Amino acid sequence: PDPHLLGDFTVSGEHTLGELAEVYGVAVGDEQSKQTLADYFDIHLDHAPKEGTTLELDAIVLVARSISGGRVNVVGLRLPE
Repeated sequence: PDPHLLGDFTVSGEHTLGELAEVYGVAVGDEQSKQTLADYFDIHLDHAPKEGTTLELDAIVLVARSISGGRVNVVGLRLPE
């Protein structure tokens, strides 16, 4: 597959949305800022994540790159052009 479809960068699913907000300037609320990326996938999907599953976070697209035990443990970040 096209590497860009999997994200420009990869980060651990244990990083928080607040950490992404600091680095990339995305808008997240106070409660949301404490959620890990893995939690964000769990909360916003109504099914188990699969590799390649995407979610939007403000202008960034989060791409599930690696799944372990039903949780996303590596996330690709697709940044705006």
